[in-house]
Amino acid sequence: MARNRCRWVALLGVVASSLLAASCGGGGSAIDVTSGRVTRAEVGDELVIRLSAEPGLGDAWQVAEPPDPAVARVVDESSETDDPDVAGGLWEDVFTLEAIGEGRTTVVMHNCFRCDDEGNTPPEYADEAVDITFTIEVR
Repeated sequence: MARNRCRWVALLGVVASSLLAASCGGGGSAIDVTSGRVTRAEVGDELVIRLSAEPGLGDAWQVAEPPDPAVARVVDESSETDDPDVAGGLWEDVFTLEAIGEGRTTVVMHNCFRCDDEGNTPPEYADEAVDITFTIEVR
């Protein structure tokens, strides 16, 4: 139970810090996409979604619902950490999108906690799996 509480506190910290991040279009600039608000971009902008993960506990973020392909597309997925030698350390799953057309779309990210080979969270961990929706408006 304490592990679950710590995990949720870490996740809420990432979401809260994302809500504080500024985002503005700039024709080819990188923009951090935040949850809970509309991120505005221009065609050609690079959009970045960063999510905290603890792979040692079974965290694995994935795109559950991709953006409208006429508005944006996912161009890269990676995982980053400051110290890969620390067992059980915190990582960031990073998803890079490209704004390709005018419009409004959403991207739903799913924390597939302890997923099986088909990408499904086992029923006993269903309470650990969360979805976060990001809204993007391209001008």
